[in-house]
Amino acid sequence: MLSPTAIVTEGCKLFFDFDPFGELANLVGGDWEGYLKCAGLWGNLGEFCRLVAANINHGTGSLSTTWTGNAADAACVYFEEIANLLDSAADSFDSLKANYAAVANLAYGMAESVKAGLMFISDLAIEAFIEFMAGLAAAETGVGLIGTAAAWALVAKNALQAVEKYEKIVKAIDVAMMLSKAGYAECGRESAGMEAKAKKFPVPGKSYDNAVV
Repeated sequence: MLSPTAIVTEGCKLFFDFDPFGELANLVGGDWEGYLKCAGLWGNLGEFCRLVAANINHGTGSLSTTWTGNAADAACVYFEEIANLLDSAADSFDSLKANYAAVANLAYGMAESVKAGLMFISDLAIEAFIEFMAGLAAAETGVGLIGTAAAWALVAKNALQAVEKYEKIVKAIDVAMMLSKAGYAECGRESAGMEAKAKKFPVPGKSYDNAVV
């Protein structure tokens, strides 16, 4: 109990009748740095798809000048379709990158706001503890009820301010969660779209197995 951190934590538990630090940590906790890194991964995959599509288009263009006939036509259609699907996949990965980054940055910003709010609540708890001890000292030294009552009033004021600040933080978290839901929904739509596109990728026919080709 000689630790200032322990005093603040216990004081806040008295204010709220629960641990506000632990509750808020649970609300904004998570591996948001990993989430942001995942946004970079989506971006890399998008760039990869775009480069492969460009490579395929270049190769198809080079072959089309010398390769003719039905097989050439079928091959051109096949490779053009793959390139178009890869370009479309790249757009989806770009969208995932943007939404993952937006959600991660929103969480980071919210965590910083919560941190500042908790520091404010901690300061109030420390002040309340000092005022509480002053009230005890006034009562023990016989200064009188006036000094004791004033100290208790200041403690009550700090407790009320702490509760009001906590309520504001929780409301801000609610708003942030509402905003992030739009990003999550868009990620879900893009993921479903990616799955559908993957199933459409053309596969060469089994009968087309000429060893020379």
